[in-house]
Amino acid sequence: MAKEKTGRPTKYKEEYCDKMIELMSQGLSKFACAAEISVDKDTIYEWIRVYPDFSAAVKIGEAKSLNFWEKVGIKGTVGQIPGFAQTTYKFQMMNRHGWSEKKEIDNSSSDGSMTPNINVTFS
Repeated sequence: MAKEKTGRPTKYKEEYCDKMIELMSQGLSKFACAAEISVDKDTIYEWIRVYPDFSAAVKIGEAKSLNFWEKVGIKGTVGQIPGFAQTTYKFQMMNRHGWSEKKEIDNSSSDGSMTPNINVTFS
């Protein structure tokens, strides 16, 4: 006897691949796109896991979204967008696209005289 499928049928449609790319090209996140197609973020994660074409479309969409926002940043930086909110833009890029303000500081001296000599052993 064949095992019967249980659960709700998927709302997934192949045309969502093109829809994700189209919407993300306008700067939307994959979660904003979820709202546009009336599903939640868990459904998006599931479709990415289950449907390779959808996963590929989301990756393309993420690149296009980043491209959109970088172009906005360039225009804002050179004064083409009146009232451009640089701080808001920076935080959006950090939160949505993984930008970072991480600064690495080299505290060693050029001749090594101030470089700490630390020996740590664990037993």
